[in-house]
Amino acid sequence: MLRTLTLNVSIYPVLPTFDNSLTEATMSINTTISRRSEIKVAVELNEEKQPVGLQWHAEDAGLQGEKPAKAMMLALWDKNDQSTMRIDLWTHEMTVEEMEFFMYETLASLADTYERSTSDKEMAKEIKAFAHKFGKEKKSLSESLP
Repeated sequence: MLRTLTLNVSIYPVLPTFDNSLTEATMSINTTISRRSEIKVAVELNEEKQPVGLQWHAEDAGLQGEKPAKAMMLALWDKNDQSTMRIDLWTHEMTVEEMEFFMYETLASLADTYERSTSDKEMAKEIKAFAHKFGKEKKSLSESLP
């Protein structure tokens, strides 16, 4: 028997930025909500509560219907607890090679997100270098890349 768990995540189109010139990092954003967008994730579970199917849909993605996925990683910063809540799921169909490439792409994109949110180019460069090293060692990257 498959059970379906649906996660609804609302995304607001505002990217916070940090002002590094201050001694304490503060976020400068326009807090007026002009619209709301939703991302929906459906997780199909088997009797052992293991994911056997993942589908997602985003209103703003321009897609018709749900898109299948083999893995997902979701991290949320809890405003009150000041801690990270994470949901990492993958189906039995996900191969080790696919997981290694998924991890490589996730690490590389974290570098971009970190730089956009903190303006710390040097640390973002370090994170990207680690992602590249990971990708090379796990053969996720083509041997022809530097």
